Amino acid sequence: MNPVSYAHILTMSGKSGWVSDYYGTFRAVAEPGDTLVISAVPFHRAFLVIPHLENGNQYIAEIILQKQTVDLDEIV
Repeated sequence: MNPVSYAHILTMSGKSGWVSDYYGTFRAVAEPGDTLVISAVPFHRAFLVIPHLENGNQYIAEIILQKQTVDLDEIV
């Protein structure tokens, strides 16, 4: 699987946003219960709910975006 460079990451509330780096990694500051929306062309959006953590305050997740294919009508 290849990393998705420069994906957009937003909180569902729209108050904060980030962009992943060339390697598809990013660091975000969010509260437990926040939902992150990860999007990039040509992939389906992914949603990640930040869990409540008992030990520590860092959460690491691997997010896999699914390719989106669109069939276009032929233009004559």
